[in-house]
Amino acid sequence: MIKFLKKLIFFPFRKVSRNARKTNWSTERNRKRVGKSLFFLAIALFTVFIFRFVWLITVNHVGGTNLTTMAKNNYQSTVTVQAKRGTIYDRTGAAIAVDSSTYTIYAVIDKTQVDSNGNPLYIDKKDFTKVEDFLNSKLGIDRDLIKKQLNSKLKQVQFGPKGSDISLEKMKEIQKVAENEKIVGLGFTANISRSYPFGNFASQFIGIARPKDENGTQALKGDMGLEKAFNNVLSGENGKETYQKDIYGRPIPGTTKVIEPVKNGQDVYTTLDAQLQRNLEGYMDKAATDTGAQQLSGTLVDAHTGEILATSQRPTYTATTINDAEKQKYFTWNSLLSQSAFEPGSTFKTFLMAGALDSGKVNLNETYQRKLQVYDTTINDWDVTENKSYTLPETVTYAQGFALSSNIGMSKIEMNMGNDLWGSYLNKFKFGLKVRAGLDGENPGALPSSNAVTQIQSSFGQGVAVTPLQLIRGWTAIAGNGTMLEPHIVSKVVDPNTKTSLTSKAEVVGHPVSN
Repeated sequence: MIKFLKKLIFFPFRKVSRNARKTNWSTERNRKRVGKSLFFLAIALFTVFIFRFVWLITVNHVGGTNLTTMAKNNYQSTVTVQAKRGTIYDRTGAAIAVDSSTYTIYAVIDKTQVDSNGNPLYIDKKDFTKVEDFLNSKLGIDRDLIKKQLNSKLKQVQFGPKGSDISLEKMKEIQKVAENEKIVGLGFTANISRSYPFGNFASQFIGIARPKDENGTQALKGDMGLEKAFNNVLSGENGKETYQKDIYGRPIPGTTKVIEPVKNGQDVYTTLDAQLQRNLEGYMDKAATDTGAQQLSGTLVDAHTGEILATSQRPTYTATTINDAEKQKYFTWNSLLSQSAFEPGSTFKTFLMAGALDSGKVNLNETYQRKLQVYDTTINDWDVTENKSYTLPETVTYAQGFALSSNIGMSKIEMNMGNDLWGSYLNKFKFGLKVRAGLDGENPGALPSSNAVTQIQSSFGQGVAVTPLQLIRGWTAIAGNGTMLEPHIVSKVVDPNTKTSLTSKAEVVGHPVSN
């Protein structure tokens, strides 16, 4: 194209020059000749420009650049409208987990930043020491870090972890003091966050949601517990809006247009009772102190509905101590309620006795000797194990043996029932199967192996693995005259977009024993 234009521009002049040398034309005739050449040159250039203009209008591309997109970007912007994450409530409507904002402090050190009157909006070098003292006293930021950042070549700087996750109250306090001390150049950026107003409150059960980057946009995402299990319900969907902007990039009022409407997350109402939960947390703290137990788990359930009213465990964490949680000895991120299976021990005897009574395989008034050898294994009761001798009567009835938590009594009943019958009751109580409560990462537990000794030992809770949630499910049958309910953790889900709700009801999942 460039070579062509050179030829096009210089060709008439070269021709005129040659003709002038060959002929003796007058000056006037030469001027006319040059004028004609310039006229045709102008026509040619105009044609090239018209062709190029039509080409740009038709194709809308120059190289790899889309001209339509570039033009729109000059006067129009498209922004993402952040969806509000749903709130988690207790059964009465007390907020357990809500959206909030935290703030990050920054310092402007770009000397071009001034207001309309020329007053500085940056931190002047003479004020660096003053700002260093201020940030160190208010936020505990290391002085060396402050000094390093203020003396950097950047236009705007931040101050590490201690300059982040600042609460709204703290941010307002800092703003007010900075204004009183006439410190300019400090500002705050807002960050999406999740707040847990009750602090230590069923922490592993509720879980936590943290900001994560999704396609360049920050969004809260559930990490553990209920926040993770119901993340799709709570999250919602971001929207998109466009607006016209002036030459300074500012939105023009009245030009906003919704492209994709924002869909806020749904609110989840748990079955927890805030007052009962607070009471349980207090009892758990006391029990942990009094017993020195490595781990504790406690749950309160309504046996007539299957609703979990309170649940907690130790060691635990709060939203403010979560980063140091693993420093606690025996700490686990798992929910002891549903994600950790264990040998239930004597608590399992209730299911053995329920099955024996239901099948008629036990006479409560019959007596037995509290001695038992099974193959190469001697089974002892707790008094012999602890004291190396009998401190309780050696001969008791099966009713007394159950009251005394006798391993031997339960073993003899299991042997009378037979492994197959006992195994059928384990299946009826749904041990080895997950509870469909909606919790994430639930452990299904494990039934006893086919080993004869293990089968007998399972009668008193050894050689079998269960979760507290599975025990709760089984105990609803014993408390409910044989009707077993599925434990549940959510009372209702409310959709604020459609003004509709979904309410849970008691769910019968079996009748393992008769009334």
